Amino acid sequence: MAIEWAVVGEVAKPLFGALVGALGKSWAERKPKVITFYGSVSTHEVRLPGQDPFRVFTHEVVVRNIGKKPAKNVRLPHLNPPDYFVRPPTQYAIEPNPSTGSSDIVIPLMVPGEEALVSYLYQPPMKAHDVNLPIKHDDGFALVKDVHLQPKLPVAVERTAAALVLLGLGTMGYMLYLGVRAALRFAGWP
Repeated sequence: MAIEWAVVGEVAKPLFGALVGALGKSWAERKPKVITFYGSVSTHEVRLPGQDPFRVFTHEVVVRNIGKKPAKNVRLPHLNPPDYFVRPPTQYAIEPNPSTGSSDIVIPLMVPGEEALVSYLYQPPMKAHDVNLPIKHDDGFALVKDVHLQPKLPVAVERTAAALVLLGLGTMGYMLYLGVRAALRFAGWP
């Protein structure tokens, strides 16, 4: 049974075109991608000499640009702006938003890979969900990630896992090669 290369070429053309198009789109649409996640939410009881103890709440919001382009005008809106602290020190401004009655912490530019952490301090009856509104930037909304802390694995374990993955990929590639070779022999190729 002979292979009709004209048919193979006709089938390969749209597949190759789709691959080139997907790669071109990925390269051309380099844009910022802002993610956010919430750090520890805590309650603290403060005892000052000569005063009754009182409670304060804290939480952290981490904002990171994991995209390929700078994110412009990253806005962290607040319904009831509490006390806050931004780290690492970065340029930002506070802008009131009359349409929602909130105020925004605005970071004018976040380069790719840049991260900002905003720590909040507030008193009851305000809770964490009463403080923050959805975070946005000029190209859209930040994607909220659910983050769980886990211990870091030892370097030896990470390297062993990477070696096993590479071994598995090599084995799969070799099996694919053997399958193609067997199919070609079955089709009458030498």
